[in-house]
Amino acid sequence: MDLKGQLINLKAIPIYYENNSYQITQKELNFIKKIKYYEARERGLFISNSVSLLENKEVKGLKKFIIGKTESYVKKILEIKNKIYLTQSWSTLNKLNGYHSVHYHPNTFISLVYYAQAEAGGLYFDVRRSSLQ
Repeated sequence: MDLKGQLINLKAIPIYYENNSYQITQKELNFIKKIKYYEARERGLFISNSVSLLENKEVKGLKKFIIGKTESYVKKILEIKNKIYLTQSWSTLNKLNGYHSVHYHPNTFISLVYYAQAEAGGLYFDVRRSSLQ
């Protein structure tokens, strides 16, 4: 799979992003919206009960896309030959004016964010820790 986006180097952390690279199907979107969520402590944020969302056949196209992009990133950007694997996948829903508080993904080599449906918003990085942390 080709990488068609842009690369940003943020304190020795390569951040890669693309716009409009996967068009989620209505079936996939409906499935994601209908799974069970719990309300997080942040106002307007709901997190899926499942942490293996992409293991469901209803989102197999999305999973294939995410795995392909991740493998391309590892090979072409990081230039690593080691095989990587998906450990968790979940979904969040943000209501109007909802937000995620600052958080970390410990014991994670790569984190990937896919916005299935968004009219506005942003993704911010807290870089107080070193890239090895």
